[in-house]
Amino acid sequence: MTSIRKRTWGEDKSAWVVDYTDNRGDRQRKHFPTKKAADAFRISIEGQLQSGVYRPDASKVTIGQACDSFLQHCQGRNRRDERMTRKMLVVYRGHIANHILHAEHGIGAWKLSQLTTRAVGEFRDRLRNAEVSVPTTRKVLATLHSVLEHAIAQDWIATNAAQGVRVIGQRGEGSQ
Repeated sequence: MTSIRKRTWGEDKSAWVVDYTDNRGDRQRKHFPTKKAADAFRISIEGQLQSGVYRPDASKVTIGQACDSFLQHCQGRNRRDERMTRKMLVVYRGHIANHILHAEHGIGAWKLSQLTTRAVGEFRDRLRNAEVSVPTTRKVLATLHSVLEHAIAQDWIATNAAQGVRVIGQRGEGSQ
C-alpha cells in the first residue's frame, strides 16, 4: 500500500511524504518538495513493486561498494579454492581499479539504481573514446557483468544492466 501526505514541521517547513511497504514488508518513506513529484514517484514505485523489480538498497549502494563486495567474495572463493584463481582475482582487481572506478570515465560513484543498459552503453563508449582496445573493453564489461550478478545475488538489484551490451570494433580490430 502506498500513500501520500503533507508533512509540516517548524513554522515554515513542509514536504510531501510517500509511505510504502517494500517487497520484504519493510516500511519505506521518501520526502519530496512538491505533490507532483511525490505522485510521480508513487506511480513509479507501485509499478516496480507490482512487477517485483523494486530493491530498496539499489538507491543506497554505489557501484564502487558493489565492486568491493564482489572482490571480497572472490577473495573468499580463492582462499577456499572454489574455482577462483589468483590470476583471475588480479584481472578482476585491474579491471575494477583501472576502468570501472577510474576517476574520469569510470562509474564507481554511481548508485546501482542509476545504472541502466543505456548507461552501460555510454560507459562502453567512454572506454572506447579513452582508446581502450576492443578486447579489453569486452573484458571490462564482462567484469562489470559479474559485479552486477553478485549485486543481484545480494538482492541489491533485480536485473543486470550490462546484459546484452556489445562491443563492436572495426574489421580486424581485436582479432589476433
